[in-house]
Amino acid sequence: MRHASGGESDWWGAELLARHPSGAVWAEGDHAVTYGLLRTQTSRLRDLFTAHGIRSGTTVALQGTPSFSQLRSALALWSLGAQVMLIGQEIRGIELARLLDSRRPQFHVAFSGSGHGRRTFHDECEILVRRMRRGLPAASAHCLVHFTSGSTGFAKAVGRTGSSLLAELDSFRRVPGMPGAGARVLVLGPVTHSFSLVGGLLHNMHVGAVTVFAPRSARSAVLRTALRSGADTILGTTAHFTELALGDR
Repeated sequence: MRHASGGESDWWGAELLARHPSGAVWAEGDHAVTYGLLRTQTSRLRDLFTAHGIRSGTTVALQGTPSFSQLRSALALWSLGAQVMLIGQEIRGIELARLLDSRRPQFHVAFSGSGHGRRTFHDECEILVRRMRRGLPAASAHCLVHFTSGSTGFAKAVGRTGSSLLAELDSFRRVPGMPGAGARVLVLGPVTHSFSLVGGLLHNMHVGAVTVFAPRSARSAVLRTALRSGADTILGTTAHFTELALGDR
């Protein structure tokens, strides 16, 4: 965890955010987002979260509509030295209450998307910041806390340090066939899942590939996004590829 007195350039992912030219495309949804715009918007979110009292060692549960707002928020929180708990959008009600009660984050940051239908990714969302009663500061140096699927019971927490994430990115970079500089990668899974986040978004930032998100999950919409964006790689699970092969159900 970095110290609260530090700046934007001394956190574990600062070089990932800063290394690419301002005009280079970071990611695409309905619209393309350049690294210049990403850096500007991430800096503004730092100011927003700082105004709410978030600083180094603060614990923050990040949950809601998959969006660029969600991703920029994670980067801004990490740059402040906060410990980010990534919670899937599908976790609601009693399960969410149990998870928040067990982990006791100091803040809950959620995202509210507009629109109807099967839309699964938004460029922009309203950001809702709520201070949690009985929240506790970070007790470890983990910058990221993921949660297992809960298939064997209640979801279990998996902590990651910045150094472990950077080491994994170096490992991904050496894997034959992984996307490289200039690649266009359509990521189908949510970034609350480790592989979509680390092997997808962060790896693409590491090597200079563009991350593409499909606004809707229906097979026809995913295929249109792949064609429109010129994606040369699709990153997903067995279920995603089964859906693409067999068609909408």
